[in-house]
Amino acid sequence: MIITPSTSSQQAPQDPLLVDRIVADAAVRSYRTKHRKTAVTFGFSLPPTLSGVSAEAARYRAGSLRRYGATIGEFSVPPGIVAHPHVKRLLVVSQNLGNLSSLYSSHANVAGFEIVSPVLGLLFYNAAVAPRNSSAKIIRILVAENPVRVNFSANTMARRSFCAGFELDGNVRITDRTASGVCEARVQGHFAVVVIGGGGGGGGTGEREEKAESDGGDGAEGVRG
Repeated sequence: MIITPSTSSQQAPQDPLLVDRIVADAAVRSYRTKHRKTAVTFGFSLPPTLSGVSAEAARYRAGSLRRYGATIGEFSVPPGIVAHPHVKRLLVVSQNLGNLSSLYSSHANVAGFEIVSPVLGLLFYNAAVAPRNSSAKIIRILVAENPVRVNFSANTMARRSFCAGFELDGNVRITDRTASGVCEARVQGHFAVVVIGGGGGGGGTGEREEKAESDGGDGAEGVRG
């Protein structure tokens, strides 16, 4: 599946960071007005400018999330997640950018790779009720043990495919998928399945590192800045 630009009648945001802010603010508004229960996933409405994007969220106690982990959307968060700085409760937001996934072809350093899945996002925010005119505050997370797993098993392909992790600091990490089609990550951010080919759009200077897999095939792992 090749991602195409949104055809919404209203102008869609062209900055991925702006998309994140709009989604986060919508999640916080829904959480604030309906007093959501802990560890219960809820959907929420997004503005027409994000036509084709879907998202859901859940509130967790930081201590419970660290002890038990959680599943939200296509993401499995393992036990051992630590919030930094420490907060009592986290609002975890899962995104499927749908047609707006094409933004990551032009705003991220994926030259030499082609995005062939929706871009999925996982972001952690302070669940403390903020003033109404302020934006949600993102919270850094530390993955102490097992990685976060992103389920792309529905995106089966005849071609060799890889995982692209778009990290919040602007780096892009290209890694191998597991045998079951899952991507693994140790940071929050956005994730997609990519194949070699296509022009990409980032034009960055990061390098791609090659490594051999245990079966002798070619692998790919690297960080682009």
